[in-house]
Amino acid sequence: MTDAVRPFAGDFPPADLAAWTELARAALNGTDPARLERATLDRLKRGPLFTAADRPETLFRRAEPRDPFTPWAMRQPVELGSDPKAANSAILADLAGGGSEVRLDLNHADHVEGQSPEALSALFAAILDGVMLDLAPVHLAPSDAGLDIAAAFLNHLKNNGSDLSIQAGGLGLSPVSRAALNGTEAELGRAAALAATALRAVPRLTVFVADATVPHEAGASEAQEIAFALAEGAAYLRALIDAGIAPDAAAQAIEFSFAVDADIHLNIAKLRAARRCWARVIEAHGADPATPMALHAVSSLRMMGRRDPWPNLVRAACAGFAAAAGGADALTIRPATDAIGGSTRFSRHIARNVHILLAEESHVGRAADPAGGAFLHEALGDSLAAKAWDILREAETERARHQGGFCPPLWDWWARRIETVREARLSALSTGRTSLIGVSQYADPAPRPLDSEPRREAPAPAGLAPHRLAEPFEALWAAADAHAAKTGARPAAFLATIGPLARFNARSGFAANRLAIGGVSAPAAQAHDSLDACADAFAASGSPLAVICGDDEAYAEHAAALIKLLKDKGAQEVWVAGRPDPALDADHFIHARSDALADLARAHEVLGVKS
Repeated sequence: MTDAVRPFAGDFPPADLAAWTELARAALNGTDPARLERATLDRLKRGPLFTAADRPETLFRRAEPRDPFTPWAMRQPVELGSDPKAANSAILADLAGGGSEVRLDLNHADHVEGQSPEALSALFAAILDGVMLDLAPVHLAPSDAGLDIAAAFLNHLKNNGSDLSIQAGGLGLSPVSRAALNGTEAELGRAAALAATALRAVPRLTVFVADATVPHEAGASEAQEIAFALAEGAAYLRALIDAGIAPDAAAQAIEFSFAVDADIHLNIAKLRAARRCWARVIEAHGADPATPMALHAVSSLRMMGRRDPWPNLVRAACAGFAAAAGGADALTIRPATDAIGGSTRFSRHIARNVHILLAEESHVGRAADPAGGAFLHEALGDSLAAKAWDILREAETERARHQGGFCPPLWDWWARRIETVREARLSALSTGRTSLIGVSQYADPAPRPLDSEPRREAPAPAGLAPHRLAEPFEALWAAADAHAAKTGARPAAFLATIGPLARFNARSGFAANRLAIGGVSAPAAQAHDSLDACADAFAASGSPLAVICGDDEAYAEHAAALIKLLKDKGAQEVWVAGRPDPALDADHFIHARSDALADLARAHEVLGVKS
């Protein structure tokens, strides 16, 4: 071929914002495109369009090249229950199936706290039997018994026979975030002493974890997560420097764990913003700002459903893509069973495959910084970094009021701010501005079960406690299930239709879906020959709740008469699927922006369901 390579956009005129605006206005039937503007819960702009003018002057790039075979550490989570041999079997299977690192979680283990050093050493010997730690590093998940566990693990590394100068892995020490979780005082002294000892023996270890998953699971915004992690990371950095560790080595010994959910672009921007802010923190403490941040991403538990766990697979894949494109060094994909109980061989296998699909089929890791230069990610990341820095300064001012301690009053300060965001997030979900498929929309009335293993649950934390978004919806389903078990019939509403299928189908489908997410059934909507026939069908259904479905024209002509007929036939309440209309004497209106949780609580009350 002798033809010169031509640029892809060579025959097209340059993009023009004014032209885009006019095209967008035409697509919106003359409406101002500004109506498409959205904002994060930190009140930061996130669209509809970012251009070169929005890109910050200073760009923060991830420069380190990625391994072409393992572009990120595929850190598989393994929980220890009552059987160390079962945990060992799971670890070996994960490593044989494509995992490259192990995240060992002892928070659900039986009889770990209070064990002697000898017993803990024997426990690690059993769990890690046959694991080549120099090839497959093990990272301990943060734990309330972190000091004792870390000390025993460090001894295991020393006795393992590996070359300690190149041994990687992590001790999982996280006293600040564990104190925040439990609402207690953080004690850094012993942890810093152990960490310094560990680094002198095994210099490539990450000893501390700045665990931003704690505020995330409590409901925090993205900027709040970054600010919390920076405050925690800075505390560990100071503690290590005070213990005699050089600033650069101290910075490299701290790992950051961030939760990532299915909001791909926002999470990419969050991870990039975190790197940018941490570079500024370590520079202020005398370290080289080019020292890379050790960034571990974990798929969010907050986004996972328990009643129908299958959509968790899709959400985990989105989270994994966001983490990979956002530049995570290590990635942990939670098994789809994580909200239900312990993992199984199947759920761990599927979680591993997310890594493999992203790395080997999607090739996300082929570029060192896939999102670098993208107007959206650069602009949103810059805004997030600035917002997080403002929150960090406020948090540090509050901490100074308490003699610089990480203490219960500080956690109360964080909890109040996080609760405001959590309520806004749940409101957005309940009013349809965001969605959780299978939970707030399109609930499967009879989901296929997904097996899980029994798991000892840890005591409920008293501090920044985790909250899954699905919980209030699942509580409604549980109440409806209990009602069905007690009465022999699932609570049901009647869809009172007006006109032929084409006129009521859209709203009857919406009404059935809205009721279904709270465990209320609605038999398939039928066309009726007359309003009287519709009212008679309602009476035959035996339901005390009728929901009128039709189009606006049908409502204007017939809704008032049908409401009266339904009331005459014994309806306790008559609802209308559509925007509120003061001309109609309906008891309630449901629509795409009505509060689903309030709608369903009312439906339960009418139908006699006890929550």
